[in-house]
Amino acid sequence: MDDTIINTSENFTEKNVADLIRFRSPSNQELQQIKRYMMRKYKRMIKSSEQSCNVCLVAVAISMLIPFFRLVIVCIFGFSLLAMQKARKEMQKRLSLWTVGNFKVLDGTIISIEGNPDDPEMVNVQFQANYGEVLKDSYKMQMENVSKGSPVLLAYIQEDEQSSLFEIFTPEMLADMDAKHSENTIQ
Repeated sequence: MDDTIINTSENFTEKNVADLIRFRSPSNQELQQIKRYMMRKYKRMIKSSEQSCNVCLVAVAISMLIPFFRLVIVCIFGFSLLAMQKARKEMQKRLSLWTVGNFKVLDGTIISIEGNPDDPEMVNVQFQANYGEVLKDSYKMQMENVSKGSPVLLAYIQEDEQSSLFEIFTPEMLADMDAKHSENTIQ
């Protein structure tokens, strides 16, 4: 690791992601790696959502055969289907934001790691920029290849005036995207 000083969050005020400064434009390699990672992530989520919608449609069709609960069951599954479609459209919107590539990045490190009680494969991490500012909120990410002091890259998109998206990447996550991309181009 280089001589970057890792400070604890007590020395700096914690900030929201939109309030952090010194974001930079990603290098062309970072841009392509992040785009590939986000496309893979959201396409997997969209596929799962589509499968859930199909199951819901089958359940509605089957419930039409049950005369007593027909209306209640159709309404329940119908509302569920609408909610899943709305979530799917939101995921597609977010995917398009990432693939356009209008995001900024910030280099930093992980200063704390806590287990996530809701998902044992995930951890909550706290990000600190290389120049000292600390991200106020913890971020949930995969447990593998994450340790205190790990270098990470925070990617940030200002979605609109009220909302923004950000993602934290380890070098291994981005390297995996290069490896998977080169495997796909060779085949």
